[in-house]
Amino acid sequence: MVREHDRQEAKWPVLWVRAAMRTAILVCLEAGPLHGYGIALALEGLGFGRPKGGSLYPILEELKNADAINDEWEQSEGGPGRRVYRLTETGRARLERERRQWNMMVGVLVGESSGHAAGLSDDAVPDRAMVDDTTVGGDLAGGSEVVTHAADAILQEVRSAPNSGRQVADRWKRNVHADRDGR
Repeated sequence: MVREHDRQEAKWPVLWVRAAMRTAILVCLEAGPLHGYGIALALEGLGFGRPKGGSLYPILEELKNADAINDEWEQSEGGPGRRVYRLTETGRARLERERRQWNMMVGVLVGESSGHAAGLSDDAVPDRAMVDDTTVGGDLAGGSEVVTHAADAILQEVRSAPNSGRQVADRWKRNVHADRDGR
């Protein structure tokens, strides 16, 4: 029986965790292959809380279908076999692209840059059409201090003005739907 107090809650708001989950899984697999429970523990260690299988395994299947990861069945000497997931070259490229995108976004949010104002070329600033629900992710490797600091600053700002977080999320949803509907 899992004791609830042993389970670490996510450090960030649920919407942020959901948005970055695919990239966080790729980060977990960057160091080497893991089975599903190992991925869940690694995510917990990164501050994402421990996802339940009902939310983790569909994302693993989605990443597998996108050729970002592959899996194989490994027999165990002391117990039942288990499925082990590995990052592919396509997954590594996706992880690097998503890290750049998140770093640019975090820079904008903490006031370090603002796209063109920061001297970024059109090639460096991702086209909104490139960023959809399956490519959202973050630079979380090793608990990056820059990203952790930025996330803490953003969270403090949202906590001090609770409606601002809702307004940002609503605006993001409207923009995503407008892009998908071709408006």
